[in-house]
Amino acid sequence: MIRREGFLSGSISFLFLFFILGLIIGLIKPKLVIRWGTEEKTRKEVLKYYGLGLLLYSFLYGIVRAYIKFFKEHGLLEALLNFSCLFFILGLIVGLIKPNLVIRWRERKTRGQVLKYYGIGLILSSFLDMLF
Repeated sequence: MIRREGFLSGSISFLFLFFILGLIIGLIKPKLVIRWGTEEKTRKEVLKYYGLGLLLYSFLYGIVRAYIKFFKEHGLLEALLNFSCLFFILGLIVGLIKPNLVIRWRERKTRGQVLKYYGIGLILSSFLDMLF
């Protein structure tokens, strides 16, 4: 059985550690942490990617934690997660019958795409429902 708080705090700690280590290593040797692009790999680029990533991560972490606390206190989190599971189940069923009804953003609509989008959504929302 997964311990809820331990799993969530462990994954959050991993992301925080990723950004901090990337920032520290990148300020020493930028070429080690910036592997993409043809532009020059400088400390400024490291600050742009890892520094902004760390700030954005910290900001979003605070917002998500506040919303989870609010939803847990008022019992809305379970309702929201159950609604999202229902949405993905209905989308999956309707999309397997007629993909054009649930996939609007692609030119060629297939049942495989329905399985990919709505199946993954259903798995993720079910997983989140298990965690919270």
